[in-house]
Amino acid sequence: MVKSQRGTRKSTWVLVSLILVFLCVFSCMFLIYFYVNTNKLVSVNEQLRNDIDTFNSVKSENQDKLDRLNMMYKEVEDVGASLKEVKESYFKLAVKADEMARSGEANFKVCYLTFDDGPYSKTTPLFLDVLKEKNVLGTFFVLKKDNLDDLYKRIRDEGHTLANHTASHKISNGIYRSEDAFIEDIKENDDFIYNLLGVKMDVMRFPGGSPQVTYSGLNKTSLVNKLVDMGYGYIGWTLTTGDGEANLSPEEFLHNVVDSSSKYSVMTVLMHDYSKNTALCLGDMINILREQGFIFLPLSYNSPAVRKG
Repeated sequence: MVKSQRGTRKSTWVLVSLILVFLCVFSCMFLIYFYVNTNKLVSVNEQLRNDIDTFNSVKSENQDKLDRLNMMYKEVEDVGASLKEVKESYFKLAVKADEMARSGEANFKVCYLTFDDGPYSKTTPLFLDVLKEKNVLGTFFVLKKDNLDDLYKRIRDEGHTLANHTASHKISNGIYRSEDAFIEDIKENDDFIYNLLGVKMDVMRFPGGSPQVTYSGLNKTSLVNKLVDMGYGYIGWTLTTGDGEANLSPEEFLHNVVDSSSKYSVMTVLMHDYSKNTALCLGDMINILREQGFIFLPLSYNSPAVRKG
């Protein structure tokens, strides 16, 4: 019986380690959006599989090896026609990681870093720089804005999820005045991003957090059903820096998240990429959450955190 239990724990540990390695490696790959021939990608993937087969111990004891794998993927200049397959594989692993964290099977926890209301020409690059430095992928709930094409493209090219936060974000006598008005605003932003980037968004967040009676008495169930028919899921948040309510110091924004985060196995952090002070604390936030056992994932339609009803 003892040997059986040890075997089970060992098998679970190996699975958890492999998922962590896959997620770290694919996250770094998503930071690259260049195009080379498929043969090079196949060669790199074969080498990666060989390395992963020998990776059976704790991440901290294999940091040099993980860094080498990360650099290997950074050197890939083109994922060509295989990009879609790679992304699908990544998000399948991300879903599995989320499920394992929720069930307690894993020795890690999952954090979704989300950024609302952007992009902004002066501050969004600060967030992207930190995420790139930390090899973390996030989710940007964007609006429709003119003359910021390069920023939308950078968000896409660095592997982050682009999500819909409506085109206008006009809460008062605007998007919530009727179901049709809301759906029209969502569709306008959907068309804008697709025409600009070729990306079909499938995750959204309600401006203000909810379409309930706070705004105009819309029926949330009916509205959500229409969004699901359009191929959308939606998500709220678990913790927030509070940058949407007050202009606090970076340290205060940081503690609004990390002081309560350790009690969650899966959480979504709400931030706004107009806040310079949030950008200033983001690196420390990632470091502390990693120390608490969190890994960072971008959202997708199939993420367990994304609701469809």
